[in-house]
Amino acid sequence: GVVIFAGNYYNIHMETSAKTAA
Repeated sequence: GVVIFAGNYYNIHMETSAKTAA
């Protein structure tokens, strides 16, 4: 559903940000 998709997008975004910052 939309909530699941938003949660997955948020997780991917945070992981990408963490890798970029690292």
